[in-house]
Amino acid sequence: MNDWKKYQLTDNWFAMLGADPRFPMAGRQEFLKRLAQTIKDFIGVQTNRGLMLIGDYGMGKTFTLMKLEQSIVTEQPILAVRLPLLPSDPTPKFGVDFIRSIYATLGKNQLVELCQNSSFDFIDLVDGFVGQIFTNLRATSNGDVIELSYDYLTNNQSLTKSELKQINIRRPLTTTTVAFELFFGLMCLAKSNQKLSLLILVDEVEYLFTQKATAKAAEVINNLRALLDLYSEKVARGFDTAKFSNVIFLYSLSDDGFHKLQAYEKRRQSTSGGGWMPFLDRINPGHRFFLEPLNLQSTESLIELRMSIDPLRHLKQPQPPFIPYTEDFIDYIYEVTAGKPRDIVDYCGIVLKEGLRKGIARIDKKFARNILEGFHMVRT
Repeated sequence: MNDWKKYQLTDNWFAMLGADPRFPMAGRQEFLKRLAQTIKDFIGVQTNRGLMLIGDYGMGKTFTLMKLEQSIVTEQPILAVRLPLLPSDPTPKFGVDFIRSIYATLGKNQLVELCQNSSFDFIDLVDGFVGQIFTNLRATSNGDVIELSYDYLTNNQSLTKSELKQINIRRPLTTTTVAFELFFGLMCLAKSNQKLSLLILVDEVEYLFTQKATAKAAEVINNLRALLDLYSEKVARGFDTAKFSNVIFLYSLSDDGFHKLQAYEKRRQSTSGGGWMPFLDRINPGHRFFLEPLNLQSTESLIELRMSIDPLRHLKQPQPPFIPYTEDFIDYIYEVTAGKPRDIVDYCGIVLKEGLRKGIARIDKKFARNILEGFHMVRT
């Protein structure tokens, strides 16, 4: 067992798998403020809005979404949901599964609370089955009805006729039309809870290309466009905008995914036209945020934060923190990672672990290079 106390740590916090929002953001505070301010500018406006967060793999897109959600939800009258664009397995009906995922991410307890706190002043705007589902979810005296209603919203397996009858629903959630009515219902439910906007943080948009058929990719893009247009569609039908929130979508995708979407659009235009470009046209170029690599100073800040913050205790180590590395180590890590946050964390985790195993009191460039070359992580 490694004794991380030698480095004043309770664990190797560089070895965490995936993004961890318990850590502070290093070097991108101004970027995050600019992104958050753009979202704040869209809260409560009478249209849906789309933004993009674009960056290479490992550049910190998921972490940025987490930190954004963490900060803005506590400050603003919004209802936020963060989820991947697609499930891990190919989906036969994107629109249905995407709306189900939104409800599943909110969770049963939050949905019940939203329904119980709602005045239901929007009931004249939504389809009858939507109002029935929300009414069921606030039926505190009938747990079975709540469970079945939640299953209706979130379960990939459709309810049986008997179960649908039990919750007084005739329309199964099997079509995009039904799913979109439920999404509009959520816009209404949010507004009745004094949430001026829904914020949908959509991660891993590049997984669109796991849908190998061109027609399937087109379906996903067209559904995303239709969701963006949903507010305007309701306005055109004379719906009372005081009774439903607008939606702010923030789509996160890789540089490679962005280029693939552009290439996909060229192929579409050469045949049937439409597709990606009408969707992209709805996102102002000024609302596309590109994550750049960290600079040298931010690289050092990231390393120091991982060495001086214990996320389990949420306490900073005694100042100044004991940082067991030399300046040339920082320069070397910056050089071999090119400022990519995921690589910085991964490489430092391996070097730190080996340093502890070998009893190294202070890690320098030479030691780090030997370790990383030995693991074939950098070229000799």
